[in-house]
Amino acid sequence: MNRATHGIAIALLAFSTLLDSNPTQAADLHPAVAEAVERAGAAARSAREAFVEAQRAEKLALAAAKEGRLAAIKARALRPEARQQLDDKADGRYDGQVRERAREGFGVLNLVGGQRYEGQFSGDDTNGHGVYYLTDGRQYQGQFVRAQAEGHGVFFLTQRQSYTGEFRGDKANGHGVYAMPDRQSFGGQFRDDQANGTGIFMLVNGERYEGEVKDNRREGHGVFTTRDGSVYEGQFVNNDPNGYGLRRTPGQPLEQGRWVDGKLVERLLPAI
Repeated sequence: MNRATHGIAIALLAFSTLLDSNPTQAADLHPAVAEAVERAGAAARSAREAFVEAQRAEKLALAAAKEGRLAAIKARALRPEARQQLDDKADGRYDGQVRERAREGFGVLNLVGGQRYEGQFSGDDTNGHGVYYLTDGRQYQGQFVRAQAEGHGVFFLTQRQSYTGEFRGDKANGHGVYAMPDRQSFGGQFRDDQANGTGIFMLVNGERYEGEVKDNRREGHGVFTTRDGSVYEGQFVNNDPNGYGLRRTPGQPLEQGRWVDGKLVERLLPAI
């Protein structure tokens, strides 16, 4: 677990305690708000479960990345008598171990597009662990199947921006942790290189969102906690409270109703 993830785990424990100590009775809520709050609570619980899975995937991915780096070192360190160059492959120039004119073992592949792969080969293709270098400086370390990121690994967009977790079909798919340059992070579910499903956003100012996400946005139902301890539970669209929900602020009356772009536009009262 890295430092950012450890911080989220501590915050989650405190937040769960806060929710348990501040229950809101359904009888105190308008029916539409009560339904939104119930769904937000369920989404937050699912988000915490997804985050736990993301932690597990992160641990496996870091181990796979380490294996990838070791495989790259072995590929570069082959003795001259143990390596062979192949220039007749359609994808690029290969320098490494060969068996019956097929790439097998450890090797280095300089692709025709300028990318570079160092690591394991089998069946004449990149299979196993290795490191893939893109021409723009991005880098993937981890598991490969038939020249695609598959399994667990770490994709570095920059030195301070990375995704660590599960990959399928050469994309972030499954559970993982995305660390952003400004020290914000998301841990949870991913589909096609984007946060999709449920998970937890930790923002740089100490704010936190637990709930449903779609295409990297807070979308659906969830719970948002601000730095001053205010908690919004309900519906979200495009990162902001939109729809039915409630907000609890320390020392202030509960606010419930319909929200638009983060603002309460229609106050609702409990059903009589």
